[in-house]
Amino acid sequence: LNGSADPDLLGSIPNSPDGADLFNATDGASANRFGILGGNIVSGQTLTTAEGIRAAIFTACMGRFAAFQDTKSQPLFDIDELVRGGFTLFYPAGQEQLVREAVVQSLSLSLHAGTSTTDTAAVAGVSNIIVESGIAVSLVPTQRMSSTTMAIFANAVTPKPLFRQTRQGLQEQPWNRTNSDRGREYKLKGIGWDARYGYGLTVPFGAIQITA
Repeated sequence: LNGSADPDLLGSIPNSPDGADLFNATDGASANRFGILGGNIVSGQTLTTAEGIRAAIFTACMGRFAAFQDTKSQPLFDIDELVRGGFTLFYPAGQEQLVREAVVQSLSLSLHAGTSTTDTAAVAGVSNIIVESGIAVSLVPTQRMSSTTMAIFANAVTPKPLFRQTRQGLQEQPWNRTNSDRGREYKLKGIGWDARYGYGLTVPFGAIQITA
């Protein structure tokens, strides 16, 4: 999600079949990715307020996904179908309250221009357009993302942008006094599990990165 390698988890970041990594403004041929300026990165968003986060989600879902084009410059998606399938938002765990205010809270307080919080008659409840319009957004907080970045995935899109392949299936390894020096010496029994996986990308038109 962050485009950074980790020697203990993933030694290098793979490219997708179009020659670019998961999130990029251009493809491997330096053309606008998916036929739209900015590709699958929506930048310049306000991610420090609930209202800004809500606007960013709409910009990504209703704006950028809807603008993606196929190889014949035709709309890639039926946006109504994407909306019915819902979306999954990955976001920094430190912004939990803001994100839930943006996506889950049904009403927020709004002041009319030129008033103060002491003027109770001027305070109005404003409905949440995401809630009211029936857009389903699943929330996934993670400490691995910075406060200036989020990622949203369209659930209805196939193939999925990311895949996991099994290099070695899950193996069970018990030890006891018949197969372990430690088991014989200390009269201990134990069990361990081991597996190996690899990760890769399809063409990631089902994923958009949102940045400040």
